[in-house]
Amino acid sequence: MVDSSRPVGPHLRVLTMSVYGPGNPDWERRHRLVGETIRALDPDVVALQEVPVTSAEVLERLLGLHSHLTHFSRASEDGVCGTLVTRWPHRLITEVDLRISDRSRDTLPWCATVVVEIETPVGPVVVAHHKAELALPVRARTRAAGRPRRQSAGGPHRLP
Repeated sequence: MVDSSRPVGPHLRVLTMSVYGPGNPDWERRHRLVGETIRALDPDVVALQEVPVTSAEVLERLLGLHSHLTHFSRASEDGVCGTLVTRWPHRLITEVDLRISDRSRDTLPWCATVVVEIETPVGPVVVAHHKAELALPVRARTRAAGRPRRQSAGGPHRLP
């Protein structure tokens, strides 16, 4: 009998989640449940927000044996930020600083986008893990990050 919950052939399982860090209620219970859920889902790529990245013990409980991590380069004073975790080694392409207002510079130092490239069973994949300052209108966030670009065989092109 074939397990219908598992894809047949090359595939890529991606999970994104806010862990709702240790500064929030019931952290001890919650982070253990989050870890059990992540391991049960068995994702290949995990983009987490509100993670205490300074604690190797917490990261191991959350992620199990996933060993290829790229944390956002700036964390909050309590060591919380975003992290991108992959089953396979990945290469950091860039990190875009999205701290575009006094509010984000003062209260959310890890407001950024981390972009990595991964060789996977489905081929090379580029993954962007994004933490925007949601208090700003979309237009202001887009201007701050620069106009997005599309990559094609003819080179990069500005999107309309």
